[in-house]
Amino acid sequence: MAGVVASLPYIFENAFALCWIGFVLVCIILFKQHSKKRVFTSLFCFFYAYYIVALSFFVSLYPLDFAGLSNFSSLLVVLTALVLIPLVHSLIMTAICFVTYTLCTQKDIGALFPVAFSFAVMLGEYLLSLGPLGFSWARVVVSQIKFLPSLQSASLFGSYFVTFVIVLLCSYFAYGVCTSKRKYISIALAIMMLNVGFGAIRLSQTCEGQTINVAALQGNFSSSEKWSGSVVDESIRRYQTLVNGFENKDVHLVVTPETAFPVTLLND
Repeated sequence: MAGVVASLPYIFENAFALCWIGFVLVCIILFKQHSKKRVFTSLFCFFYAYYIVALSFFVSLYPLDFAGLSNFSSLLVVLTALVLIPLVHSLIMTAICFVTYTLCTQKDIGALFPVAFSFAVMLGEYLLSLGPLGFSWARVVVSQIKFLPSLQSASLFGSYFVTFVIVLLCSYFAYGVCTSKRKYISIALAIMMLNVGFGAIRLSQTCEGQTINVAALQGNFSSSEKWSGSVVDESIRRYQTLVNGFENKDVHLVVTPETAFPVTLLND
């Protein structure tokens, strides 16, 4: 249930606070559990539910007729993606967080555990962004897109820092609830106010600079053509022609679609 609650902002964007509540709930479960088996199970259930809901947009891709698949084949592909990708992601996140939990309990670091757990979630998100199954849509930072003050700390240390801060405040709040020590709840509230306060100040600042002219290009390739290997050269030529058309015009920035170069740059 906690995983579902934490991931609802990916569907209902204005419900960004539910992400905090979900992480508070799973942290309370961790702090109250003493069985490693139950801890592992709780972490897996949390992350699996979290990623299934967060990646539920795969359903909207059906049918995959643009890829030349039948309705039945499309259904199999969508269901496989909806089940297996969250499974892989949840196993990786569970492993990282469980190892962190095990090390922390062995060392008995006490009030520093929220820091370690927050770092583990941040590290897990980074690792999940790598490889062919790397999807960046299910990151904590994405759940906060309708609450801009919460995101501004990304300007300090990047978007993964936002994940660290949010999980940290949730962890300390849960730790304070479980230990009945108000000082940890106060720490959590202080982290939240500092993060949101910094964001509010950041958003209130105005930037004065030169106005520039921007051109947005659209090559008009259909969805079925974009990733076809036969149109790679044609796509590059077409966009190169469009870009060159602004050579003698007062344009400072030209924006192309991400599919203007329909290749994996790391490999090709």
